Amino acid sequence: MLLKLSLRNIKRSFKDYTIYFMTLILGVAIFYLFNSIESQTVMLNVSSSTREIIGMMVNILSGVSVLVSFILGFLIVYASRFLMKRRNKEFGIYMTLGMGKRQISSILLCETFFIGIISLAVGLVIGVALSQLMSIFVASMFEADMTRFAFVFSSSAMLKTILYFGVIYIVVMIFNVFFIGKQELIDLLLAHRKNEKVKMKNMWLCSGVFIIGMIMLGYAYYLVTAGITKLDTAEKIFVPIGLGIVSTFLIFWSVSGFVLKIFMAKKKTYYKGLNTFTLRQFSSQMNTTVFSMGMICLMLFVTICVLSTGISLKNATTANLKELSPTDIYVEKTWNLKGNKANGKPYSQKDIADSHLSVSETLVNLDFSIHENLKDVITVNVYATNDLTFGDTLGSYATSVHSQMPYLRLNAAEKIMRLSEYNQVAKRYGKQTYQLQDNEYIVIANFGGMIEIRNEALKRGTQIELLGKMYLPAHKECQDGFLTPSANQSNSGIIVVPDQAINENYKEKNVLIADYKATDEVEKQKIEEKVQSLAQHPYAKD
Repeated sequence: MLLKLSLRNIKRSFKDYTIYFMTLILGVAIFYLFNSIESQTVMLNVSSSTREIIGMMVNILSGVSVLVSFILGFLIVYASRFLMKRRNKEFGIYMTLGMGKRQISSILLCETFFIGIISLAVGLVIGVALSQLMSIFVASMFEADMTRFAFVFSSSAMLKTILYFGVIYIVVMIFNVFFIGKQELIDLLLAHRKNEKVKMKNMWLCSGVFIIGMIMLGYAYYLVTAGITKLDTAEKIFVPIGLGIVSTFLIFWSVSGFVLKIFMAKKKTYYKGLNTFTLRQFSSQMNTTVFSMGMICLMLFVTICVLSTGISLKNATTANLKELSPTDIYVEKTWNLKGNKANGKPYSQKDIADSHLSVSETLVNLDFSIHENLKDVITVNVYATNDLTFGDTLGSYATSVHSQMPYLRLNAAEKIMRLSEYNQVAKRYGKQTYQLQDNEYIVIANFGGMIEIRNEALKRGTQIELLGKMYLPAHKECQDGFLTPSANQSNSGIIVVPDQAINENYKEKNVLIADYKATDEVEKQKIEEKVQSLAQHPYAKD
């Protein structure tokens, strides 16, 4: 009987349940959407660097989804409280007819359970549909090839959604039972005739809280705009977020307290027509919705932050990739093998013999045709010698650097390039080319932390020695540039010297830089697969 009555109540009160349904469905859909992005993006053809960026975005969204679950939990409880108040008279009639609070609680549990199941099912369906659109949106953001795109249902996201939703919903069910347990019959029957009590707050307290809230909110906005340089570590971003959350609640609470007071001070306006009744009802509603309005603002804040962060991350990453990875392929090969392999085993005679082959010669042995697959090919060498270490390029500044940063290896050999070869790379990358006198050198770097150290040494006019000749810095600061493509600025320093300053015995690496000989993305992908398959070639495995 109770089950039948519960189903009838849901059908009869469907209009009242609409806001509740929408809140639950929205929560389930958003939660599934955030947690299914990883499964969706697996189908996209993207580069390894782009996949790392997408993975970072997925981790961020997973963390955000937990915050969203808390906010939605509060909204669901508020929506449930709103619905319970609308049904006070109904519950009063049930008790008048002899139904006990335990039976009413059972009806509520049944209703809540069925509404939860329906909302969960509908929310998952909507979430699955939106997740397909989200994968298309992510693909367009990162200009991914969608030839492998297919419909994907994330079982892990579904299980996580059901788990979080179940926890939230159990809290709601307990709240509903507690709500019925503390109600008296007379209060239920006469609830619709009662106005909420207008709790007059202290005017001066509200004014003070309002000013404090505005100052906190203003400072939070300052930190994320003009004061952005102060947020130099990841954990500091939580300071403006916390200030924004607290100040939002303070502003809503204080405004709800002195709005009525302001109008009451203007007697001609307050006592005109129905203004007295209207303004008191308005103030009453503001008092009772401070928390819910704060939660709604918090949801908007999360939405704006996630959307803007995603777009900013995409724009910054795309710009970095275009600037710092301007070619399709970069291959380097170590010329002189020293020590042991990564697995600790010594290099074989074949390894040592093969190391003296250039990248081009090695690709031929791997049956990869450079002429058929690559265009705009350039090959350069990177040199290194223990006669020129990091400490040598710092000169007198080395002692100070070592005392402040003892973890830096001052005895590490510097990377050296001939001027003519570096200019080839710079021209290929769209960077500035240089000219040097016979006794000059320059430092090429773009990694911020290392630039500061090297600039100090260059300002001191630090001289370096190669093949018995001294060289002076041509510039008093590092010049922007790089050799190895990457997703961020990571070049800690390359010493560029005149061609005659280098002995061929210094050769450490041979580098090949080129673009794929392709007219569209499909052909590029085919060549990319060829390159990736080289690791499986018998010559590479020997």
